[in-house]
Amino acid sequence: MNELKSISQIAKDLGVSRQAVYQKIKNNSELSSDLSKFTVKKNNATLYTLQAQKMINLAFSNGATANCKRTTSSKQTSIDNRLIDSLTDQLKVKDKQIEELTAALKSSQEQQSLLTQALTAAQALHAGTIQERLTEHPDVPDIDNNITTTTEVASNVEDLVQQKNKKRKGFFLRIFKR
Repeated sequence: MNELKSISQIAKDLGVSRQAVYQKIKNNSELSSDLSKFTVKKNNATLYTLQAQKMINLAFSNGATANCKRTTSSKQTSIDNRLIDSLTDQLKVKDKQIEELTAALKSSQEQQSLLTQALTAAQALHAGTIQERLTEHPDVPDIDNNITTTTEVASNVEDLVQQKNKKRKGFFLRIFKR
């Protein structure tokens, strides 16, 4: 059977005021025109059929969904804006760190360049000193000719250690001669 309800009864079922239902119908012209097909006038009162009640319920549920979406959207936008602000601040800090590291690297490279120049000058001075000594005093033996390689020095050291070990006899060997 067709169950007819008034706006007051529909509003009570929806949990909203009568004015909210009237406003929803008034603001939605499509809903208003569709509802006119499913209304009945009885004793100067407009009653709505079950189909009309479903349409009003749907209008309120769509409106609630839209409001919920708008609220969620605005909350998400707020969160996004805070996140963007936070990330922007972090980027500024990182940019400052990069600038400081670039300056430190440039300073280090300049120091390395100066050190290289100083070492080159020291080597040239040393070579000049040796050349001068050789030309002024040919009777002094050449120090550079006496320098041997590290492998030769290492083998000489090993030979000396082995000779020393052969000469040494342990305490017990001296007591208990074989």
